[in-house]
Amino acid sequence: TVLETVGALVIVLDPQGRVVGFNRACQALTGCTLEEMRGRTIWERLIPPEQREDVQRVFADLTTMPRLSQFENDWLTRDGERRWITWANAAIIGADGAVEHVIGTGIDITARKQAERAMVEARDAAQRANAAKSAFLSRMSHELRSPLHAILGFAQVMSVEERRLSARQRGTLERIQRAGWHLLSLIND
Repeated sequence: TVLETVGALVIVLDPQGRVVGFNRACQALTGCTLEEMRGRTIWERLIPPEQREDVQRVFADLTTMPRLSQFENDWLTRDGERRWITWANAAIIGADGAVEHVIGTGIDITARKQAERAMVEARDAAQRANAAKSAFLSRMSHELRSPLHAILGFAQVMSVEERRLSARQRGTLERIQRAGWHLLSLIND
């Protein structure tokens, strides 16, 4: 009753990895019934092909060196959806000292994994945007500095001949220099 009513996924396997118990939470998640799963190994139906070897290795470790273990892997649902599960596994030892069963208690962490993935993607996008902004500012700074240096340079050359300029021309020249130095200060900032 406890195994059937607990919210966690609970699966019981024999020493060969065949399903003996498969609670309601497992059935709800996968869309598979205990009758369908009984006698089948978990890796032939529930584990994606690229993860089967890892799951089989963890299972073999549990049956040869019984201890508690934790593991994360995908489970495939009946409709092909992948659900990420974190497992706590334990071997049940019989009176003769041999492993009789392996019990796995799992929690579906798909939403958490998706959120983690989204955060990583958002961070990467922010880093790319920041790099693009830096490159843009660097390019624009260079593109603005070149003509600005020419303007300031010609203004300085003209100021050498300031005594030949009219008062109006000197005022215009001062405005050009002030505006140029102000713009260069903004670019530098």
